[in-house]
Amino acid sequence: MSARIETGAAVTLRFKLYDREGELLETSEESGPMEFVAGADEVAPRIEEALTGKTVGDRVRVTLPPAEAFGEPDPALILSIPRSQVPEGVPLHVGEFLPVSLADAPEDLEEEIEFRIVEVGEDEIVLDANDPLAGETVTFELEVASVRPPQSR
Repeated sequence: MSARIETGAAVTLRFKLYDREGELLETSEESGPMEFVAGADEVAPRIEEALTGKTVGDRVRVTLPPAEAFGEPDPALILSIPRSQVPEGVPLHVGEFLPVSLADAPEDLEEEIEFRIVEVGEDEIVLDANDPLAGETVTFELEVASVRPPQSR
């Protein structure tokens, strides 16, 4: 009998991610499978609840509101910078990502953050560090690809 998903199990999932309108945004075929340890707060609680007790081959569909998925947009993560601060020759296209180095970043924070370019003006650029799916209701279609039982203690 196949192992069931329970606390401590290592789980691998194939997935499809859809937006509110049902448009396919991402799949595990493109970006690789989702892996997590059950009970370790590595996935949204609603996803974990839907998967508990499932075995290889089982499928679930879970819709998550923004607060349970990628969060609500945080206005503090949107900033304008003078265009002169971006080195010459760096392409600036709306929707693309621009790595920004943080001087004196706290130890618990990455030294470089990817900001999405949301506006390119003559004198300034508007950047957004929110997840592109912040504020979105999303639906995951999940299929259990593997379950490794918890390590015996």
